[in-house]
Amino acid sequence: MIPKKVKEILEKQHYEIVGNHSAVQICRWTKQSLRGKGVCWKEKFYGIDCHRCCQFSPAVMWCENQCLHCWRAIEYNLGTNLKDVDEPKKILDGIIKARKKLLIGFKGNENVSMKKFKEALEPNFFTCSLSGEPTLYPKLPEMIKEIKKRKAIAYVVTNGQNPEMIKKFEKEKALPTQIVVSTNAPNEKLFKIWHNSMRKDAWKRFKNYWRMERENSKSNSINSC
Repeated sequence: MIPKKVKEILEKQHYEIVGNHSAVQICRWTKQSLRGKGVCWKEKFYGIDCHRCCQFSPAVMWCENQCLHCWRAIEYNLGTNLKDVDEPKKILDGIIKARKKLLIGFKGNENVSMKKFKEALEPNFFTCSLSGEPTLYPKLPEMIKEIKKRKAIAYVVTNGQNPEMIKKFEKEKALPTQIVVSTNAPNEKLFKIWHNSMRKDAWKRFKNYWRMERENSKSNSINSC
């Protein structure tokens, strides 16, 4: 459960809280796309409809790291233990509903294409990259399956601290469409300084993640970038 104070801070930053631990926010590039002022790299390089991209998190303020470069409210980091975990379908239904609430103001903007606006209300690209570490959500494989069941793309951005989740993806046949690992340091010394992780074995976990990712990439199981 997100503490009241943290929830109030997130809502001031235009997050919509969903359930016990999830949240959604409208990406700047989604807003730009709706106004006809440009699109993000996902659309430029992968042909993803920027205005239909749903940026959310199933673990909005839970993360192992307190990275020096992070622009989120890391001083309110809630750690790594998610309790009272919500079901994937419930989260996704809530995320879509909350996202519609955040988008509704664009309907009255004369610079917004109504065609794009209507399409935006039905996202076809779900990216776990908003805040927090998505692989801390234990039912992430089930969520990936639910996203694909909705004929949408499942995109996961991770800090690489939970390599066991890769095994879980494989075991449950729930590999995301794409996984991106945040790599911000070239060696252990800088890694420890830069990421300020709660885990003593953070560097080891990170290297294990990359080892597993490379093995999966060779078999084309995971598309990484």
